[in-house]
Amino acid sequence: MRCIRTARASITATSTLAPVGNVFDWDGSYPRPRLSEKATNEWTSDATQYALYGTVQFRASDALAILAGMRINWREGKETSAGAPTFEYK
Repeated sequence: MRCIRTARASITATSTLAPVGNVFDWDGSYPRPRLSEKATNEWTSDATQYALYGTVQFRASDALAILAGMRINWREGKETSAGAPTFEYK
């Protein structure tokens, strides 16, 4: 037994962007961004990073040596943003 299902969908897309026009006629101009004289966001960050590492060498024979190693990292810090609660991580 063979079952065939078909479906049709109609999608209408609208865009709020201005038309691009001919890209080869562009003179390089663009609208100047509106920037504020005052900082809109201020934050501080204080972080400390730690690491431990170690290596071990096993000599099975003169011709064979086995090396093993490990590294562990962790980080602690605090970040503060104006108008937001302080975020601490460990």
